Amino acid sequence: MNNPKRHHWWPELQSKHWTDSSGLIFGTKSDGSYFQAQPKNIGVESQLYTRYTTTGDSDLTIEKWFAAEIESPFRESLDYLVRLPGLLREPFRLPAEKIAEAKSLGFVVRDYRESIDIPAKHRASLGLYIAALVVRSPRYLAKIQQFHEANSTFSNDREIKTITLDNMLHLFNVYKDSIAKSTFLFTVREGKNEFLFSDGGVAPKEPWKPGPLPFDILVPLTPDLAVTVLPSPTGDLSRERRFLLGRANAQGIARLNRKILSTAAQLVFSRSTPPSSFIKKHFGVPAPNYLQVDWQNSRVVVKRNYSED
Repeated sequence: MNNPKRHHWWPELQSKHWTDSSGLIFGTKSDGSYFQAQPKNIGVESQLYTRYTTTGDSDLTIEKWFAAEIESPFRESLDYLVRLPGLLREPFRLPAEKIAEAKSLGFVVRDYRESIDIPAKHRASLGLYIAALVVRSPRYLAKIQQFHEANSTFSNDREIKTITLDNMLHLFNVYKDSIAKSTFLFTVREGKNEFLFSDGGVAPKEPWKPGPLPFDILVPLTPDLAVTVLPSPTGDLSRERRFLLGRANAQGIARLNRKILSTAAQLVFSRSTPPSSFIKKHFGVPAPNYLQVDWQNSRVVVKRNYSED
């Protein structure tokens, strides 16, 4: 890489999974209208990660670092993850009332539970990629920049952008350290609905206090596979390598897509012809949280929040 001027906040190594048979991705606007484009023209902005030295020279080390240290290792890891490595099925039966609740949320319930095996190398790569995906989106950067514009003495736009990007790297490390100790829950789609991707990126609650971070992060990895990051409030799960795998039908994927749509700023991306009416209805609208963490008992709780339906 020489001196890249077009910076992809949604790397092509991932967005290529949203291409159809013609190699194009659908982009849908808030009014439901849509178009198609190549991955190289999706999720990209000019000079997005360019900092400036004290002499005013451009500093492109962040974009180069993203490419070399985050994206390059994850390319192999994503190809590995989509194969559902080491898929294991163990006999397991939920209580009757939990079965009914899980089905009402669109989860496929069978008489076994599934898990996949992820070696340390790919687990670490996944964690770094998710941490970067959180902080590198234009919407997230705009929020950091607004903070500095309101709370700093800098008046020069280049100085504000530079300190914004420095802060982005700090927040990357905050998320990286927490995600490294977290567990992952994978979800595979079953049925016609696919995972969408939003130009708002992934948007967890901000970690502006000490202690375990109060977030869960839903990340669509492909239209067929998503992962949720669940921080551990009680210990370090960095040595864990077997992770639960759930399956969601069309209804379940729609519920998860509502969370993805809630972060949308201008565009939502899809591989198939977009569900325009669904996107228009939920574009930028806060979504109910059906996946909750029981901090006291250190377990994941999936329940229906009827007040938010």
